[in-house]
Amino acid sequence: MRPQPPAIAPVAAAIVASILPVLLLGSLSFRIRGDLGYGEAEAGLVLAAFFAVSAAVSAGLGRWVDSVGSRRALVAALSGTVVVQLAIATAQHVVALAVMAAAGGVFNATAQLGANVFIARQMPPHRQGIGFAVKQSAMPGASLLAGVALPAVALPLGWRWAFVLGAGAALAALAVTWRRVPELPRDDRAAGGAEGDDEGRVPAGLVPMAVAAALATAAAITLGGFFVESAIDAGVSAGTAGVVFSVGSIISIVVRLGVGAIADRRRGDLLEVVAVMVGLGALTSLWFTWRTPAAQLIGVPLAFGAGWAWPGLFNLSVVRAAPEVPGRATGVTQTGNSSAVRPGRCCSAGSPRPGPTPPPGGWPRCSARSPAARCWSDGRCCAARPRHPRRADGTGGAAGQPWYQPSLATLAAYSSLSRRL
Repeated sequence: MRPQPPAIAPVAAAIVASILPVLLLGSLSFRIRGDLGYGEAEAGLVLAAFFAVSAAVSAGLGRWVDSVGSRRALVAALSGTVVVQLAIATAQHVVALAVMAAAGGVFNATAQLGANVFIARQMPPHRQGIGFAVKQSAMPGASLLAGVALPAVALPLGWRWAFVLGAGAALAALAVTWRRVPELPRDDRAAGGAEGDDEGRVPAGLVPMAVAAALATAAAITLGGFFVESAIDAGVSAGTAGVVFSVGSIISIVVRLGVGAIADRRRGDLLEVVAVMVGLGALTSLWFTWRTPAAQLIGVPLAFGAGWAWPGLFNLSVVRAAPEVPGRATGVTQTGNSSAVRPGRCCSAGSPRPGPTPPPGGWPRCSARSPAARCWSDGRCCAARPRHPRRADGTGGAAGQPWYQPSLATLAAYSSLSRRL
């Protein structure tokens, strides 16, 4: 009988549990600030600590995860997340929150890389697209859970109980991971080759790809972080804006799963598809500069469906380019993703202070900035395609393709923006 591929559900649960601390810190911020007595600026720094540390350690952690394997990495990440959640639940000062947020950034980076290595090494190539789609869909799913935590837990019981329940969720994910994620033999984990071996080398093109991911993520963060405030500013009621945002998150999840399933039928390079999705997101960002309620609602399906549904395809492209060292490769590009989150929050507000208060020029200005970052990243995605021979199973770059082969439209956008920025 043909062996069944390992289930992706435990890995998705691990991603939800590891990202939940920072999402709860964001969604429950006004309750936590009122209890501990700090302002919006400090709240922004707490969230920034999570992503800044995650960005700083990702590249180094990738090599370690490649060495120890996905199971040990996920177990370590979830064990640390349990401690972080409980520590936040008992925190009495904003400094303690910042320290725990920074620690949570380390464990989140470990979980993300562990999941990437699991998909690359333990799922067959024809299922890796849907694997990365499920993994990336876990994050908007976690956002929905964090939003529900406010009315369901924080308001009736207090914000600390939300983190206690978050610790319970991480503990449950740890138990499932321990039972369901298999441990690969050391020989299989070491198959990536030693440092300096051509088969274990990280493609040099991953560095500009990380820059592309950073810019695309920074642009998309304006959508996830400030759509509700922007829609309200344009005349949409608060209740409607919240519902539309939830619908947009569901659209993002559905599209991620759909394009992941399609990607499993297409071998080789997918970066041009990523570039098209980022470009569509840029056009939608320009659409949001039309400050009417109807425009805000009409733009949601394309904004969430294209502009924020590309990360799964991006990670799949990275793993196909460097299948022997998926942890190291995605660690490099994850540095870009994580480092973009804080700049995205700042730029979307149009000022260095955190929070959704727009400056003079306000939301139309931040909507117009977003496509500039997207188009720049669109060009970098195609320009940075790693050179790697294609293998018989379809992994790796397409054989015989030149290093730089973007579409004509992407080349025009890249050339124009590179002269200006």
